[in-house]
Amino acid sequence: MKTFLITYMYDTESSTIDQLRPPHRVFLAQLKEEGKLVGSGRLVEGTGAGNAIIILQLSENSTIADVENLLEDDPFCNHNAIDGRTIQVWDPTLKIWD
Repeated sequence: MKTFLITYMYDTESSTIDQLRPPHRVFLAQLKEEGKLVGSGRLVEGTGAGNAIIILQLSENSTIADVENLLEDDPFCNHNAIDGRTIQVWDPTLKIWD
């Protein structure tokens, strides 16, 4: 399996983010149900405040383009609610999931 680390950047004062958070969480729950979501959550302090991390685990032959396509169904993305996003392949040395 290949692990991807996604960072969303957004305005913490955005009413759009607040409105879309429930359907965004439904989207994440579906990824969890499919066995793709390892974890997610917002950063609340320091320079990362206003960012959120999503960790996905997909098949070994998955690419960043595959992740981009997958995330297009996220209400935060398809309603242009985030200010930016990074997607990186992550090779965790130690992990507690399989």
